[in-house]
Amino acid sequence: MADCRWFYGDDNDVVHGPCSLEHLQALWRRGFLRVDTIVWRQGQGDWRSIGEVPTLLTRLGAKHEIHASLLKRSASLQPTAVARHVAQRKAFSVTGLSPTVLIDNQTEGNGSIAEMAEHAPREPWIVCPEHLIQTVCCDSCPATTHDHTAADGTRFTLDPATRRVALGGATTVGPWYLWVGDAREGYVLRKVLGFPAPGLASVAPVGDGPPEQMLLATAAVVTPASLRRTVDDLSTLPDAALHPAVLYVLRQRYYQGKLHTWVGPAQRLLVMVNPFTVKPTDASEGPTAIAHAAYDALFATRCNEVLVVTGESGAGKTTTAQRLLATLTQTSDNPAHKRAVLVQSALTAFGHATTRCHARSTRFGQLIRVHFDPVSRALVGTSLQLYFLEKSRVVQQAPGEGNFHIFYQLLQSPVAARFHLESYTAHQYRYLRSPDLGAVGACGSLDTTVAALTAVGVADADWLLGVVAAVLHLGALEFAPTAAGGSQVSSSTALAHAAELLCVAPAALGDSLCNAVLAIGRKGERQLVPHAPAGATAATAALAKALFAKVVEWLVACVGPAVDSPTALSIGVLDVVGFEPVAAHNLDQLCFNYANEALLAYVHGAFGGGQMAEEGVAAERWPDHQAALDLLDQKPHGLLHLLDEQARVLRGDTFVHRLRRLTSSALALPKDPAALAFCIRHYAGNVTYAAERWTEANAADGGHRVAELLAGSALPEDFVALFQAPRSRSVVGSVRSQLAALRQEVAPLAPRWIVCVAPNRAQEPATFAAPVVLQQLQAAGILAAVATARLARSGHLDHTAFLRRYGPLASGADCASIAQVLGLEVQVGRVRVFYGEPQRQLLELLRQLLLTTVALRLQRAWRRWLGRRFVVALRAARAIAAQNPAHVQALLAPWTALFARDVAALTGRWCDTDEPRGRPRAWALTTVGPEDADDPAAEGSEEAELKQKLATAIEQHDEGAVVARSMALQKLFLRAHRGLFPLDALPLLRPKADYANARYYGLSTSGTKDELVDGMLRFSAKPIHTSLTQLPPAASRDAVRCFKAVLGYLGLRRHPDPAALLQELLAKGLAMPDLRAELFVQMLKQLRGPPTEDLRRKAWALLVLALAHFPPPAVLEHFVAAFVETYAPPTWTDRLFAMLHERLRYGPRPYVLGSEDLAAVLEAFDDGARRRSLAMGFLDTAPVVSTVLDDFAGDVDAGTLTVAAGDEVVVVDADRVAPWWYVRKGDAEGYVPATYLALYAVKAAQAIVA
Repeated sequence: MADCRWFYGDDNDVVHGPCSLEHLQALWRRGFLRVDTIVWRQGQGDWRSIGEVPTLLTRLGAKHEIHASLLKRSASLQPTAVARHVAQRKAFSVTGLSPTVLIDNQTEGNGSIAEMAEHAPREPWIVCPEHLIQTVCCDSCPATTHDHTAADGTRFTLDPATRRVALGGATTVGPWYLWVGDAREGYVLRKVLGFPAPGLASVAPVGDGPPEQMLLATAAVVTPASLRRTVDDLSTLPDAALHPAVLYVLRQRYYQGKLHTWVGPAQRLLVMVNPFTVKPTDASEGPTAIAHAAYDALFATRCNEVLVVTGESGAGKTTTAQRLLATLTQTSDNPAHKRAVLVQSALTAFGHATTRCHARSTRFGQLIRVHFDPVSRALVGTSLQLYFLEKSRVVQQAPGEGNFHIFYQLLQSPVAARFHLESYTAHQYRYLRSPDLGAVGACGSLDTTVAALTAVGVADADWLLGVVAAVLHLGALEFAPTAAGGSQVSSSTALAHAAELLCVAPAALGDSLCNAVLAIGRKGERQLVPHAPAGATAATAALAKALFAKVVEWLVACVGPAVDSPTALSIGVLDVVGFEPVAAHNLDQLCFNYANEALLAYVHGAFGGGQMAEEGVAAERWPDHQAALDLLDQKPHGLLHLLDEQARVLRGDTFVHRLRRLTSSALALPKDPAALAFCIRHYAGNVTYAAERWTEANAADGGHRVAELLAGSALPEDFVALFQAPRSRSVVGSVRSQLAALRQEVAPLAPRWIVCVAPNRAQEPATFAAPVVLQQLQAAGILAAVATARLARSGHLDHTAFLRRYGPLASGADCASIAQVLGLEVQVGRVRVFYGEPQRQLLELLRQLLLTTVALRLQRAWRRWLGRRFVVALRAARAIAAQNPAHVQALLAPWTALFARDVAALTGRWCDTDEPRGRPRAWALTTVGPEDADDPAAEGSEEAELKQKLATAIEQHDEGAVVARSMALQKLFLRAHRGLFPLDALPLLRPKADYANARYYGLSTSGTKDELVDGMLRFSAKPIHTSLTQLPPAASRDAVRCFKAVLGYLGLRRHPDPAALLQELLAKGLAMPDLRAELFVQMLKQLRGPPTEDLRRKAWALLVLALAHFPPPAVLEHFVAAFVETYAPPTWTDRLFAMLHERLRYGPRPYVLGSEDLAAVLEAFDDGARRRSLAMGFLDTAPVVSTVLDDFAGDVDAGTLTVAAGDEVVVVDADRVAPWWYVRKGDAEGYVPATYLALYAVKAAQAIVA
């Protein structure tokens, strides 16, 4: 039978198998097999212990001696399907397990120990190439698994048989546990007892019952070591059991008083658990840290930041936002610090209400921006924007909920009598139906609110409180029918009080509520339409909502003015409206949940959900928002659009019927067609909405009628002006417009995310309800964010970088094949390769081993070369030792440090030898040969010689020689330092993140942000949106236009005259020196990866013409030269270098060359007719061709070649040899094939004639 068909017996006389050698190796490493375990395979004959099979022991990687002295087991046993029970001595322990882990007996055909090893946590490994093993291991290394230490001290284990490398030593065996789902605790730990069948685990019972069977697919194996980790960064958790591990860490930290936990190392995502205590020990540490990180990044990147605070209602979002705001403003003496805190205090009364989720629930979203001076970093001021105020709460609350706190504060205050509120209690007002909510301390005191209003600049708060009181009086109005079918106010006292507080006449107020105004015809003739009592009640509710909403709007405009500083940098704090996964009975709650869903979709996209989807990487699934968002807002059949359409046609009874015709995976409808309810599957859970009278609730608030009513009022003019909007919006229309404005506001900002989590629904301290927390983590996308952060934490390289760095480790055409050859667990996306920290360490270890191997080979070759040179030097020294002993020491001086003992031993013996006298050094050189011995003069510093020649040329005003020596010096410099000048390292470049943000958050683009970053310096067929280098805004716009001209010249944009574009581009470069660096970078960008040869040729032509007109800036000189030397066609390199240094020497041209001259410059680089005609013209002037070939003289110092051609003398620049030479003859100039010429050198004649 093949080598992979092994059988073995355990200590209970049970035979297992057949199994593969890999299974045996896994069992051996974990201690389940020992040297006395009996094994058998076909062809072996008798059963033998592992210690008696040396080949198997070697392949198992045993570290101990072979126990050949162990007694043999029964020789008659053969594995059969019938008799599997074998007799063996009970004294031998097969498994050697810890006493806490027991293994059940096996069923037919199943190996439980192998199954256990298969599902147990494994240490990651990597396959080491064979040639590296030969370098790492020496003759004394055993053939079994053994340890090594890398050059940097990293310890690793190597198994020569399987070529597997693992970090550190062998794993220790200990008890194993399973995370098992539990309805009450989320997940609980159960000890593993065994694996009775594939895919099943036997776990310890909860009580005294029998062991339970668990599916391995629904549980995860952990060890006690992993349970002892209470990390502060969830992305560092191990791969296994992600969901229960996250929950376990949060619970442990919660009970330790550590309420914040990071996700990822960049301090961009924070999880905050609400302690539900007044003074938590760690409640401010997390917000303080992320606020400081945003502050530091603000000035480091010059990109505005936003801190997005999300979570369910009651999770502590507002408190966290206030702590963030306090941290951002506390270090400044600017009055804006105190003002920002007081603004929040003032808004608390007008925007907080009691709900079933929280006693101080925020019923609006807000974006608070803290502005800083970009130079001094001083606080400039703060600004505030409010979104999604829940206006319907003013007139109606769900059972068990309350109205806004300002109403209860006003009723409980001593000044209630001033507003005619002294004779009623809260529950006697129609708009305050819930009893006893005004008595709770959560509502706060009116004195505190008034003090805050006064401090932020509201000098007279009486009229503001009067409007609030008027809302309560409007709720007390009663209407009676009239004989004409209309209605009239029957509660004159409430009407008088409301009219007095609004500063209008009671009759005008009553008329406004009891009648509607319709505009008829094109002229808009107004006609009064009486309201029935129900209609008058609805109009009163609309007026109450409009008044309260405008009070809040006026308050925000008053206390949060905009900062008039266009250059200021800002950090925003976005307090997103909380999601409430409870049954809702009003339209505003749907709008709240819609806004929350849309904003969280934006956050998830910014934090990796979209990125992972684009990469095609199998990470944790992010919450799906698109189905719900399409159901709500997709034109033309989205739910919100249907509501607006129904409001316009005034057919409210058909809304639910039209809703039933929609098909969406996020919509669920009751079976009863008459039921006015529906269910939406939001990301955080399913919510049932009662759609009764939603069409009327969505109608516009009639702002023009309120404006007419208040036109003669004594209320402040700026408050009355708020009602004079050109067009009133419906409720959903207003929400959609506010959401669009908010998206536009936060889109350009760099987001950081704080997720607030409520540990329990009852808001009790020191209580951690695991199912509640787990549901919030899944809904908010935290589990997906942790998985994504783990992928991106340690390693993510694009395919090119991965191949460049790790490609030499294995043979493979792409990243996936390399990972497969190495046996490495990585995830290959469309653009990048993702791998964890252990995999990165293994790759780096293998790379270090490869570099060590290469270094050792280079050292061997270098030593071999040095040894040969030393032998040559010894021969030369021996030859002149007798004639000039002193010179022997000088000749061997360079070798003394390397071969000190040999030099000292040998030099004394050569002094009495009979060697030729006269010219010992020349004799030695002749004897040894110029290829073996060093000539001190010839080996002098090439750089020093070139610098000396350059200085001489400058003194003699020999411009040609100056250019030639400058070229040679730069080539010598680049030979040693070319790696320092990749285009990506240019200091003038705009940061790639800024380049991508300018496009990604500004204009629309088909590419992702990462694609913009990767493609910034790569060929592009589309215009750029901003400059590639750091330029002022005006120059940046010129750069964008220049790149469009580049695209036009390349034929990628339509233009009637590309030549005119070219001349305009060159003229721009001559006229604007500050723009030259941008132009050269644009040209080099288009030379990096053009898709066709024609585009490549045109791009090189553009660079040639630019170098023919103006030089690059000094900071860009080496980058252009390195690029030319690396990527230019071989026949162009020297000519491009010459053009570069000619322009650097002579400066820019005074004008742009004409079309014919431009064509001539380009033809000089082509093997075209013009070049051949120049060559033939040169040859025609020579009477005899042999004169050109033979009659010449060279001057190496001057770098020129003088050729006699007839009666003329032609001077050829020797540095421009191969394969064409540039020749000047009188006023004529041109190129001559190098095969027709030869170069005379000082040391030897090197013929270049073909």
